[in-house]
Amino acid sequence: NGYFGPEDKVQRGQVAVILWNMAGSPAPGSGAKTFPDVKSSRYYYDAVRWASSVGVVSGYDDGTFGPTDNVTREQLACMLRNYYEKVGGMTATGSAADYASMPDRGTVSKWAREGVGFCFRNKIMSGKNGKIAPKSTATRAETAKMVVFLYDMLY
Repeated sequence: NGYFGPEDKVQRGQVAVILWNMAGSPAPGSGAKTFPDVKSSRYYYDAVRWASSVGVVSGYDDGTFGPTDNVTREQLACMLRNYYEKVGGMTATGSAADYASMPDRGTVSKWAREGVGFCFRNKIMSGKNGKIAPKSTATRAETAKMVVFLYDMLY
């Protein structure tokens, strides 16, 4: 409709495209994973393959990627942390201690604690209505803010 839609939801494939573009749209490396639900005809195909080849994204335990799944705040935090390390060449530090004051700190998935901690420590992520809301879908506005903050840290 020609509008940014700041409260619109963001999908996992879209995040892969954003990060791929930020990296200069490089070709996927030899370690690119083949996900059965990432079709070569889709706009996110090369981005997902590149992001998997450098370790920015991974799929689900069942071998799928879920490119049209809405990205959660904790998934986005992990993708950004991975980008910082794998593409930016930096050491990312973060732990549950970085968001210990948040009332819903116990709802962050174990696998996401370092990513969420990294994003809180570096002010990439902040609370949503006073909470982490790790399983909430990231909005376009949240994603844009987080990506810009990460970009500013790296470039």
